[in-house]
Amino acid sequence: MPRRWGDELASIIILCCNELDYNRQCLESVLQHTRGPYELILVDNGSTDGTSEYLKEIQGKAEPARVIIMRNEKNVGFPAGCNQGLTKARGRYLVFLNNDTIVTNGWLEGLIASLVHWDDMYNIPSTPLTCCSMGAATGSTSSRWRMKLNVPLV
Repeated sequence: MPRRWGDELASIIILCCNELDYNRQCLESVLQHTRGPYELILVDNGSTDGTSEYLKEIQGKAEPARVIIMRNEKNVGFPAGCNQGLTKARGRYLVFLNNDTIVTNGWLEGLIASLVHWDDMYNIPSTPLTCCSMGAATGSTSSRWRMKLNVPLV
């Protein structure tokens, strides 16, 4: 019988370096379209545009289960920021979400259901953590594009 995702915590790790408008749109979509339990781990890579203050506002929200903000005085780079976020993650599932991604209703459930289905289909033993990464390609602000994420349930 296939396993189902239910009450297992998902850790959503988002790196930010300025781009307040993108950060706001991404996080508002996560807060609006994500069913718990989940935690947000927000790594601020030296923002100077009000992003740090906005991230603090997110901590006051009723959902998610936990919000961790890690602030770097300077940009330490994407890989180092991801590793910082991993050190705080408690979830069964890890999601690296780019800050220029807007999620839609059911995105996390669909993503995790796909992972569980894939694990079951190929007889992969359950592991403590399953990683997945989602997001848009990034470049300069003028060439940046947005990804609207809509993952169907399996």
